[in-house]
Amino acid sequence: MENWVIKRGRLSPNHIALVADQQCWTFRELAETTLKLATKIHHQAPELKRVAVIGGNTADFYLLLASFHHLMVEVVILNNRLSSSEIRQQINISQAELVIYEKEFSQQVATLECPNVVLGDWQSSGELTGDFVPVTHYEPSQVNTIMFTSGTTGVPKGVKQTFGNHLASALGSALNLGMLPEDRWLLTVPLYHISGYSIMNKSLLYGNTVYLVGKFEPTLIGELVNTAQITHLSLVPTMLTALLKQPAFLSNRSLRCLLLGGAPMTAPLLAQCHKADLPVIQSFGMTETASQVLALNSRDAKRKQGSSGQPLFPVEVKIREGEAGVGEILIKGPNVSPGYLNGEMAKTADGFFITGDLGYLDDEGFLYVVGRKKELIISGGENVYPLAVENVLQAVVGIKEAAVIGEADDYWGEKVVAYVVTQNNTPLKAIDLNKQIGPHLGAFKRPKVYYQVAALPRNSLGKLQKNRLTQLTVLDTYVHE
Repeated sequence: MENWVIKRGRLSPNHIALVADQQCWTFRELAETTLKLATKIHHQAPELKRVAVIGGNTADFYLLLASFHHLMVEVVILNNRLSSSEIRQQINISQAELVIYEKEFSQQVATLECPNVVLGDWQSSGELTGDFVPVTHYEPSQVNTIMFTSGTTGVPKGVKQTFGNHLASALGSALNLGMLPEDRWLLTVPLYHISGYSIMNKSLLYGNTVYLVGKFEPTLIGELVNTAQITHLSLVPTMLTALLKQPAFLSNRSLRCLLLGGAPMTAPLLAQCHKADLPVIQSFGMTETASQVLALNSRDAKRKQGSSGQPLFPVEVKIREGEAGVGEILIKGPNVSPGYLNGEMAKTADGFFITGDLGYLDDEGFLYVVGRKKELIISGGENVYPLAVENVLQAVVGIKEAAVIGEADDYWGEKVVAYVVTQNNTPLKAIDLNKQIGPHLGAFKRPKVYYQVAALPRNSLGKLQKNRLTQLTVLDTYVHE
């Protein structure tokens, strides 16, 4: 396949590619700017094979990521919220030869033994000398990026993502969304995450404009959606909840797609979106699948409430049967990673990726995710899926959010416990939990203990980090008799 940056610069030279930091670049300017930066990188490190990068949602970092399309280099994109020791761990695992970072993150790389350079220093360096021939074609199997899994338990794994993976992901999304060159995608999620990086790739392949914002500010986003006539917006549920309080956002008439991922969408949140007539498309994907692999369109959201949708066109999904039709979710397609840097990727004999998620398919092929296999609670010999309990708890009047896990118990083997955040810090004893959850949950599914906490631990994309629940300060405890 041809170099995407060069080809798009030739196909759509005068169309706006990027709007960020009060500047804009056409696709021709994007190609020219990134080629200059790639030339400087090549001259500084001509033998470079694998580079690690740390940056924010800035024009400079966006252009840096695009510049690697001109180089035969594997790019390790690091989470900028990691600590120094976590960054060191991932550098060691990836064996990156160089780290390029934005100055804002200097402290996190200060103790690295790996050679490193501030991005701005190269951008402002002198005139170019010598010849540099950019990469004009890629092999689909060539590794483009490496991203580490969130590492909610154990050692994070470096996921290899090929150009073929990214292409298949973008094409599957385009077939589902019906993208147009005139579309404007507002990029609010982190560029270091597959959801953010994939938006850049989609722009290069579709020819649409990306509006990049440095950080998520609900008031700013609400106004920008209106003034810039944004058509597409990617969010996680916590972001969407904040935007629903913004009148400017609710009054928009330009949005055609509000792509939601990162965490399950609660029934109350979905109801708010329907009331506001927002074009929500719920999605399911992961780092190992180069972004979304299933999507639930807004037209199906009401009748298929709780579903993650149907597989995108290039994707196959099946269930390795377990109890009552629920089993491990298996995925196969050209967007699935070839493997990890530091471990075997679990696949079936016929090539399906074993996701570690549990779910089931209905008669129409809609997928319902019920939780992670490793989070399954077996209490008194009965299977309890935490997500099902959480959905009931989050509908309880007085509870803001909830997380459910299993806790070792001499009698039950495991007992169901819930960590909850209440509305306005209402004491647990003031909430009639038994009455509200009783009609919706069998006795064995009901939490035996409730721990009231100030907030649930989440990562930068709003994903719940259950491994940190037991470390929280408990404000109050309620034992269900």
